[in-house]
Amino acid sequence: MAPTDSHPTDTRTAELWVRSHSPFGAAPERATVLDSLETLEEAGYFDDVAARLWGKRVGLSTMAARTEEGTEILDRVTDFRTWAERNDATIDQFFEKRMMDSQLVNESYLVQELPTLALAEYENGEVVHVAPCIIDGTLQTVEDRVATIEADAEGEIAQRELAPASVR
Repeated sequence: MAPTDSHPTDTRTAELWVRSHSPFGAAPERATVLDSLETLEEAGYFDDVAARLWGKRVGLSTMAARTEEGTEILDRVTDFRTWAERNDATIDQFFEKRMMDSQLVNESYLVQELPTLALAEYENGEVVHVAPCIIDGTLQTVEDRVATIEADAEGEIAQRELAPASVR
């Protein structure tokens, strides 16, 4: 079947990154966001939604950065930064790099800090949005972004349902 406006060949996916040991009280917020994303997936807005875990930080010069998980997380953060640069968005305060001191081995090392909750949206495998971020001076939290997606999805899903069967 040839692509049409109602049957795009694009795949739309989302990854919700959740800190494994989040601050007390963050669990209900995370569950609500994940529930909303899964509802959007069930409605056909997303082709796939994945919930992923990460820690508070990844040491850039430690063994953690060389593990499969550490490499994947750092690659994602690089993709997020590239998206931000291309879209005049800022994510730096949510994905800070900073030096940490280890009193155990009396050394300092660079770490990549990770937010408690982050959402990455993809179309055809390319990052199309990251939250949290700041765009035009306005903070957009993960919850804000999900609310925006839900509003957009309502219109898109309604249009799809109203389209004649021959177009679907």
